[in-house]
Amino acid sequence: MTCKKSGDIKYQINGKKICFTLLAGGNKKDLKLTKKEYNLPFKWKGKKYKNYIDAYRDNRNYDLAISWDKCDKESKKFNRGLKIGSNCTNITKKYSSWEDFDWLSKKNYAFFARYYDKVCKRVFYKYATITNKGKITEITWSTYKINIKSNIYKIKY
Repeated sequence: MTCKKSGDIKYQINGKKICFTLLAGGNKKDLKLTKKEYNLPFKWKGKKYKNYIDAYRDNRNYDLAISWDKCDKESKKFNRGLKIGSNCTNITKKYSSWEDFDWLSKKNYAFFARYYDKVCKRVFYKYATITNKGKITEITWSTYKINIKSNIYKIKY
């Protein structure tokens, strides 16, 4: 299959109608994506933070994921207007850096807003959990540690 634009694919097999959305594109540079993307006032381990990344700089040995699973003002404010219950195509409209839509454990996931922080050597990203009908049910912020040296390979031939 070769595609030049996104859209809904609808077909019928043996009387059963099937529909899915094909999203072409993504992985573009997001000029809005800076450390400020992760501004969020919260308290962790007794200390107040204004930014999710700053919390990791202070607590490098801990993992913390922040999730929204209901539509409220906070989830919309800190995720460029994305809200629970909206269509997943809104991700591609709000984040040019969306990476992929994966199928894992009977749920769809869209990853976006991936940001590498050189100070704590962690990758910060957002992802949305999506129903089979394309509705966003949860937005999560997460991170993983990256070891730059592990990405260097010597090829012998």
